[in-house]
Amino acid sequence: MKKILSLILSVIMIIGLSACGTATMEEINKNTNITVATIGDEDIYAYEMIYLMKMGYPKEDALNEISSLKASVAKAKEHNVTLTEEDDQTIASQFEELATQFGSEDALLKEFENLGITKEQYQEIMRLSLMVEHLNEQLVELGIFSEVEDDVVLDFYNNNFLRAQHILFSTVDPQTNAKLSDDVIKQKKAQAEDIAKQISQGKAFEDFVSLSEDPGLEASPNGYTFLNAHTPTIEGNELMLTYFQQSGIPIMVESFEKATAELGNNEVSDVIDSDFGYHIIKRYDLHGENNEYEVLKPYIAGVINNVNYTNLVNGWKEQMKQKTNKYYEALEVTPANQTATGQTAQPQEDVADTE
Repeated sequence: MKKILSLILSVIMIIGLSACGTATMEEINKNTNITVATIGDEDIYAYEMIYLMKMGYPKEDALNEISSLKASVAKAKEHNVTLTEEDDQTIASQFEELATQFGSEDALLKEFENLGITKEQYQEIMRLSLMVEHLNEQLVELGIFSEVEDDVVLDFYNNNFLRAQHILFSTVDPQTNAKLSDDVIKQKKAQAEDIAKQISQGKAFEDFVSLSEDPGLEASPNGYTFLNAHTPTIEGNELMLTYFQQSGIPIMVESFEKATAELGNNEVSDVIDSDFGYHIIKRYDLHGENNEYEVLKPYIAGVINNVNYTNLVNGWKEQMKQKTNKYYEALEVTPANQTATGQTAQPQEDVADTE
């Protein structure tokens, strides 16, 4: 009798272990609509993860992005947000535009395949994104979320940005970015020190700008307006810094940034060393001639809006339980070489832009 019971228990254990065993990518690839995680009552599907991971997102970052989207979708459902026929037409039009960009629908579908999704799955991602856009509109109307005011943007600009021009004596090869020889670097340093001395003795900084080996000089002849990443507002705020890095607003190397911050308006630095070479820096007034405030204003506002919206979504996520399963653990995806549809790769940036 004991032997029979032992046999029965062994069979039960084997069945149990099989039921909660490991999964494989082969299984997932056979059905990419399989659930790999949940947040609250919302499912996160394999194809959503594969899509972002193909786009280059690390696995945990992909999960975080999709969790944010699904938490927002859950909130949209709470607010009775639904899609309209116009939304369906928008999705269809966007698909047609993408197909035109790729030359044909077949070429676009091939790219979707490269990104691990089908046309229907892509359209579902678009539907979710549109739901969140409509949610955002409601939140603005209800006063739950509001766009940053102009005076806040101006104050942020005044306290977290710097403006400067520099004369660069480059110590790297412009084509390969490899370090130049020691002898050439010594010559560059001597040249920089000589120019800095002449400026300190009364010659105009602007008279030497044409000597700069900055590859961006032609595009930015009046210098750069850039983020000061070491202010109390920015330093340690990884979320805000990440959004600024994604915005395209210039962020300088630390030695350049700190040297500029230590100057007063219209003051010129000594020779400053960086991985790019030797710099002589002149700081300019943020609101002086040729300032870029009006150009940067919408980008700064966009970053602040994104940070505020992400914090709001993170609050929703904290109230929702997130679980992953064996299929999530099995996910292994190599990023695709070509990406076509980056407009939905980072859903949180899109939904936070209410302009």
